Amino acid sequence: MGLQSVLGGLKHKSPVAAQPAITDNEPSERVVYRNRFHFGPNLGAMFVQEKWIDNTLFTDKAKGDSELAALAGSKSSGLSTKDMKQKWEDRYKNLMTDDDWRWLRDHGVTAVRLPIGYWNVQDGQFTNGTPFEKFAHVYSGSWAAIKGIIESAGKFDIGVLVDLHAVPGGANRDAHSGTNSGEAEFFKHSSYRKLAVQALEFMAKDLNHYDNLVGLQVINEPLAGQDKLYNYYMDALAAIRQVAPDLPVVISDAWDLGYWREEVKRIDSGLSSHAPETAGLVIDTHVYRTFSEGDTSRSANEHVDNAIQSVPGDDDVDTIVGEYSCCLSEESWKKSNGDRGELEKQYGSNQLNCFLFNTRSGAFFWTYKFMQGNGGSWDFKNMTDKNTFRWPQHIGNHNLDGQLRPRLDAHKKYWTGVDSSKDWEFWRFEDGFRRGFADAEAFAKFNGSRVGRVHAMKTARLKQHIAKKKSSEMNWAFNQGYVQGIDAFWQ
Repeated sequence: MGLQSVLGGLKHKSPVAAQPAITDNEPSERVVYRNRFHFGPNLGAMFVQEKWIDNTLFTDKAKGDSELAALAGSKSSGLSTKDMKQKWEDRYKNLMTDDDWRWLRDHGVTAVRLPIGYWNVQDGQFTNGTPFEKFAHVYSGSWAAIKGIIESAGKFDIGVLVDLHAVPGGANRDAHSGTNSGEAEFFKHSSYRKLAVQALEFMAKDLNHYDNLVGLQVINEPLAGQDKLYNYYMDALAAIRQVAPDLPVVISDAWDLGYWREEVKRIDSGLSSHAPETAGLVIDTHVYRTFSEGDTSRSANEHVDNAIQSVPGDDDVDTIVGEYSCCLSEESWKKSNGDRGELEKQYGSNQLNCFLFNTRSGAFFWTYKFMQGNGGSWDFKNMTDKNTFRWPQHIGNHNLDGQLRPRLDAHKKYWTGVDSSKDWEFWRFEDGFRRGFADAEAFAKFNGSRVGRVHAMKTARLKQHIAKKKSSEMNWAFNQGYVQGIDAFWQ
């Protein structure tokens, strides 16, 4: 798997290495944008309709709560294609104002996740053979609106993760895949996957010049076997890398984070036998404790206590939480003791603390705001106004030697105890620590940013280290020191 294979008539690609996350001594703004911890919300239901969040585009004739239902409902209500196009474009103009961006910046947001549909890409040019083909002209202004979101965010030092949330045929059976068909057909038709890969290549080529484009996500919550997902991921990666060698590529864990973490490690380890490389992949996992039987059987108090371990840590692969909320089921609340509002705040705060240290690359709340009223525990503005997310604003610890010495002494003591006759090359740990501390300090100069894509960053720095001081079996000590250096800066 991963070598040239054939599935569904397509010739699949082998893994492709990304450009190192950082190549210079000091990080540029582009490097900081793409490798810091991302904190912020999703801009849900803005380009992929979800009626429960925003019903603006739905008429009484709409039979369903998806994007396609909104289109069909408008047509059934007598609107011409021209009128529909104007209706959709008028809405795009009102999605995000400078006041929105200013509010996000002032509340510590560093990036937003922007879910879009394949129908938006290049103004509907990738809809051939899909249910959206007959509505393609409605979207002739949507690509400019998406680029406008990225440009507006950049004016406020906010990054954007563009998420191909809805792929042709649907990655899952939910309305946020674009239709109310109840079918997930993306992996049933090779033509759909080919269309998505072509769309992703166009997106990467057309958007990669934006320094505040923090990544490109290739799919959302897919229902598919691991082999099919792997082949699609490698096809998408190869297409993106042709035009955007430095762009982080986000894949979904398909509700199995452990499997995909190990798979990405395997991919990275097989890229080169000469120097450390990564494919530039980031795994997206979603954390909801609302729907499963196991979650509804627990009280809110239990969820609050468990939230600090919502996602296990792993610094050898980059992970984001693409979606989470403060919502718990009514069954959980019936089993709970204490004030509901306070428990919601504690739950959200504990989740964010977990993500900061265990996923490293970032976390995006679902969702930013509701167009009709208050979205409660799904509403980022509402939960932020309740002081749920207290983002740390301190500028870090600048005492390098004071932080290094006790950690280096502890490192030496431990490994000398393991084997006192072995040369453990303790200087590699010290080199890594100093480099990690320096990177943390440099990132912090850009609005208090934190090094986030730790695996990609430490791999790039290790590559530089080996080029100067050669490789050995003790390379791991540099990596260990690098991560400790980053963490020490913020203590």
